Amino acid sequence: MSGVADATNTVPGPELVKARILLVLVSLVASVLIGLALAARGGSATGKARDDGIVIGLSLDTLKEARWQADREQFVQRARELGAEVRVLAANSDDTVQISDVEKLITSKVDVLVIVPHDGTAMAKGVKMAHDAGIPVIAYDRMIRDSDPDLYVSFDNEHVGELQAKFLVEHLPTPGKGRIVRIYGAKSDNNAALFKRGQDRVLEPLIRSGDIEVVHEDWAEDWKPENAKRIVNAAITANGPRIDAVLASNDGTAGGAIQALSEEGLAGKVLVTGQDAETVALQRIAVGIEYDGSRYAGWQRQSDAPSIQAEVERALGAVADHAIEAVCGGRTDAGVHAHGQVAHFDTSARRSARGWALGANTELPADIAVLWAVEVPGEFHARYSAVSRTYRYVIQNRPVRPALSRQRVCWIHQPLDEAAMHEAAQCLLGEHDFSAFRASECQSRTAVRRLDRIAVTRLGECVTIQVTANAFLHHMVRNIAGTLSAVGRGDRPAAWVAETLASRDRRSAGITAPAGGLYFLRIGYPRHFGLPVTDPGTPAVIAGA
Repeated sequence: MSGVADATNTVPGPELVKARILLVLVSLVASVLIGLALAARGGSATGKARDDGIVIGLSLDTLKEARWQADREQFVQRARELGAEVRVLAANSDDTVQISDVEKLITSKVDVLVIVPHDGTAMAKGVKMAHDAGIPVIAYDRMIRDSDPDLYVSFDNEHVGELQAKFLVEHLPTPGKGRIVRIYGAKSDNNAALFKRGQDRVLEPLIRSGDIEVVHEDWAEDWKPENAKRIVNAAITANGPRIDAVLASNDGTAGGAIQALSEEGLAGKVLVTGQDAETVALQRIAVGIEYDGSRYAGWQRQSDAPSIQAEVERALGAVADHAIEAVCGGRTDAGVHAHGQVAHFDTSARRSARGWALGANTELPADIAVLWAVEVPGEFHARYSAVSRTYRYVIQNRPVRPALSRQRVCWIHQPLDEAAMHEAAQCLLGEHDFSAFRASECQSRTAVRRLDRIAVTRLGECVTIQVTANAFLHHMVRNIAGTLSAVGRGDRPAAWVAETLASRDRRSAGITAPAGGLYFLRIGYPRHFGLPVTDPGTPAVIAGA
């Protein structure tokens, strides 16, 4: 099976239009490739992929751009809905690395391979390797030349170029006349050539007539904004401020052009076009969120139950005056609380950091609060940029059940030996397979995690378990808490925890502790993002113990 699937007729307008088209495109690819994989196996495309164990390999050129982060997230989510697993590798615009990534995915025996090539010619080798291994290949968004992929899925990029050029011509200070700079994108990307071809169709008659003068033009290697900036810098050096518009072939290069114009005091005076709905054209905002999860079905939006995400998106949307999609740093289950949840969203609205926080809190219910808001670079991602996560589990340890804190602690009436619990917990430090502590419904591809810190302490009648790791599995902290509690009660010896870890068998561990005692404490990010550090101190339930 081979062919081309096009998403066409995108027009300049609200950023969400292209975002919706991207979602459709991603969904189309995920749906089609399931059928490809099943067909390659000789199975039926109508069967459930989960039953067939379909594994998709996704080789990306880069994840440094917000567009590709969004595509990955939507792609993985849609594939999971269809019952497939996705293995994602990104090459950061290095052809050698991407070929190696493709080899790794082939060796891991994926059923179908989706490639977004950095170099559409160099990746022909990857298509051949996959076909030699009997693996179908989909070229996604960018054509792989000198090869025969099973499917090519993209926009009608020539038409996109036409629409972009028409918009520029119509919005020049004198419509149809002016001096322009052209930035074409990466020579290695066939899409750049297609954008140019569409632009040429509109511009060349006006150039021949003398109505449009191209004062400078060049290709921006790897679509990098800094290369686009150099092109505009060169244009200004040669021509001075006598430039009416910059035709950049995507938002990343448009952002570089705007930087160059800003340095010369020309930003806002010179028309700049782009496309992709990137965050250099929009704005990415990170927010810190605190919530009592007692009456919610967890972070994730639900069709039939209240969720933190739905409330946060509704409140931020009211402030932005347009629909908001918030991406969190770590999903929390029903009944779980947070001191320092972090989420990001993209918006065309311009508000101060204080305006986002105060405005959202005006709209939010009393059990959810936005603590801070800050503008972040486009490469920031609340989930994928995180380097650590910290949870705190709170146990109220007294003979009598709690009344005031009943939905915010785990109550254990038997006396707990917190020192024994702490000692037993230290075997969990380091990188291990935590299969014994993961929920059966956990969808993570691997159970290997790195636990950096775990401490069990007591203050009055409250015992806390605080855990920091690079990432966590579904119910991992609650299962650790249930296991350590058995040690604290004296039901199990301290050595049992190490034996349980080594067993990799969930049946060997303790019970899953109740959700009400769990708090998402904080998320660690690289310092250069400049996010506030959330330090909740001692929870009120402990301080009052």
